[in-house]
Amino acid sequence: MEGKIPMMSGMVLVIMVLSVLGGLWIADDASGQSPSIILERLEMTSLIKEHYSVTEFLSIISNPSSSSQEVVLSLNVPENGMLSNISLSMDGRTTYGHVTGKAAASETYDAAKEQGRSAVQVANPGGKGSFKVSLNLGAGKQASLRLRYEQVIVKVLGLYGYSVDCSSLKGPGNFNGLSASIWVRCNAPILEYDTTASTIDIKSERYDDRSINITHHSTPASNGVIFLKFREAAPPLNGTMLTYRNGRDAYFMHVFSPDLEGLGGSQLPKDIIFVLDHSGSMSGEKISQMKEAFSEIVGQLYEQDMFNIVIFDDRVKTYRNEMIVASLENRKDASDHIRNIYADGSTNINEALIKALDMFKESSERVPVGVFLTDGLPTAGVTSTADIRKNILNANDAGVSIYAIGFGNDVDSNFLRALSLENEGFATFIPTGKDAGSLLKGFYEGISTPLLKDLRFSYGPGASRVLPETVPGLYDGSEVIVCGMFDPGVTTLHSLVKARSSIGNVTFESDIPVSTGSGTELVARLWAHRRILSLLDSITVVGEQKELVDQIVELGIRFTFSTPYTSFILVVRADEKIQNEIPVPEDKEQGDSRIFPQVFDDDDSDEGPISFSKPDQMSSFPVLFLFMIFIISIIALIIAIAFVRGLLKRNGGNNKL
Repeated sequence: MEGKIPMMSGMVLVIMVLSVLGGLWIADDASGQSPSIILERLEMTSLIKEHYSVTEFLSIISNPSSSSQEVVLSLNVPENGMLSNISLSMDGRTTYGHVTGKAAASETYDAAKEQGRSAVQVANPGGKGSFKVSLNLGAGKQASLRLRYEQVIVKVLGLYGYSVDCSSLKGPGNFNGLSASIWVRCNAPILEYDTTASTIDIKSERYDDRSINITHHSTPASNGVIFLKFREAAPPLNGTMLTYRNGRDAYFMHVFSPDLEGLGGSQLPKDIIFVLDHSGSMSGEKISQMKEAFSEIVGQLYEQDMFNIVIFDDRVKTYRNEMIVASLENRKDASDHIRNIYADGSTNINEALIKALDMFKESSERVPVGVFLTDGLPTAGVTSTADIRKNILNANDAGVSIYAIGFGNDVDSNFLRALSLENEGFATFIPTGKDAGSLLKGFYEGISTPLLKDLRFSYGPGASRVLPETVPGLYDGSEVIVCGMFDPGVTTLHSLVKARSSIGNVTFESDIPVSTGSGTELVARLWAHRRILSLLDSITVVGEQKELVDQIVELGIRFTFSTPYTSFILVVRADEKIQNEIPVPEDKEQGDSRIFPQVFDDDDSDEGPISFSKPDQMSSFPVLFLFMIFIISIIALIIAIAFVRGLLKRNGGNNKL
């Protein structure tokens, strides 16, 4: 028995050590593996005012671990939207982001992350509306992260349209709750509004004849899109003007929106040629979508319009030898003809577009339109997309607006966008699996009824940097928003719009007094927004040139817009100095435009329809869990010691532990 006691004592000691180490391992597993970042709640708030919207996502995010953690989120904004503000609120303090070059932002963020500091970087690596949001959150912290973007609200067929996907901000998991609120505040009476296309449960309320509020609440957060369309009372025929002064610079915004009735109830007829790609690369679903798209558009032509079709693979053919009247019979026959074509051969885009342009004749009475349906992959004839663009631009003597419709997930979108932009049109895309007819309904409606063509805008000798100065056409129910700068000493802007209508040349002229007050800041931001988008379009057309990039960077930093060449960076200051302290700009509202403080309140207060838990209210679960493990380990140790003492006592008490 005496020989067994040391062995049993050794076993007990091993058990004791293992129990303690096991408890420590469990505790380390609970904290060392870092409990996951918690996405608490998401709030979406938007204000639509003066043809402009400011949309903000506020997310409550917690880090319950004992070390800093990084979470990467993605934010998708509309293609014409631009990120304009970020801020992080924690420990009763709000830190605002600032815009800098991409390389400098990455270097600052990486240094903050290495030191365990709370920091945010927002980058726009792919351009357009996709943003990567990197948040490094300090140990045991809860923070409120705000992301804000701005966009112009487009008017089509007399209706302003706005939509927001409540899941635009995505993280590694789902948010525990969602609240959304959209405010519409107009200077003119709101005649009607519609939200029935929304895919999420909402409530809407009309406060007066110029204000609407739309809300949504869900726990856990729901995924869905809020769609809104609304119509305002008609503006004056010559348009409306807003201005802004900041002491050094002055900006204006002219909204020009005549309607069919105001112009005498007569529209301009169109000459429209469809250029249809039925090459082998269009086989399968693509050509089915193309046929559906053509039928949708040709069916909406007016009888006063004229049309023709160019059909191509490696060979180029025309439906008729010349333009034909868009009678019901001709439209039906054309639709039947296209329904019977099939995909085969190579893709000669250059020859097909040149053939189409040669069929247009210059006319002061008709609006020339080209609709190009393809996957944008040239394989025959001229195959360089840069050469094709140059050839089309040189051949477009009739001033044809070319609208490209791209099909499939492998479409050459950059080529089609550049081709359309160079020829006063735009591109739209139909992904695989989507209903082409429904997606293109709004596309054609927007260009179906031309009122004016060849518009030219000027505002007197005191105005400069006007965007745009010329517009190829204005369609019924749409508007032109012109932005520019003017001499701060100017008291009157002379607005002059020249165009051609169905009755000949027309002029819209007026002297508009300029307010001596500061005005509305959004006018300056709208000009900067337009200028940046114009420069990005230029890069799409001519390539990435240093002069264009430098202008984008300068405007992005000055007006706090994130672009493909600038990034937002934010680093929370520490209470004490840290070795190798990262240089951080003084906290200021550089990134906070404060355009609509009554809706976008940057203070963490309990006021308003939504309330959130305070940043300091961390969950106590990890601490209690570790404490319980510690107590259990102590109890196990006491029991083990008592067991060993009992064994020793039964054997005469001669050995001591």
